[in-house]
Amino acid sequence: LYVELENLGPLSLKGEKALEVSSQCSVFAEAEITTLMAEKKPIADICAGLNLSVANRLISMLYRVGVESQVIIAGGVSKNVGVVKMIEDKLGMPLASSTVDPQLLGAVGAAIFAGRLLEKRKK
Repeated sequence: LYVELENLGPLSLKGEKALEVSSQCSVFAEAEITTLMAEKKPIADICAGLNLSVANRLISMLYRVGVESQVIIAGGVSKNVGVVKMIEDKLGMPLASSTVDPQLLGAVGAAIFAGRLLEKRKK
């Protein structure tokens, strides 16, 4: 796509139609994207389709564990405004936010867990 990662989300929001990128395998998804590019499809629409594919996969996993009240997204994908907006649209609610950098949430959680485990072992 020749799009910098930090531009993928904003560009996808400019798309008029999210083009289908159905494969969960990155190799096959790349082939689908290459085909769309060869067909001269708008890059913004391809980006929207790619982000929609990621959002749909995350929504599928989310429904397996259940949605109770609030949802927060962690990791690098949380910095993709296109994926975040698509998830919010599908859930019909805004995602919760954190004061911690979303890319660090997993590490912070692991550190808290390790600290609690250490305290238990000291007793």
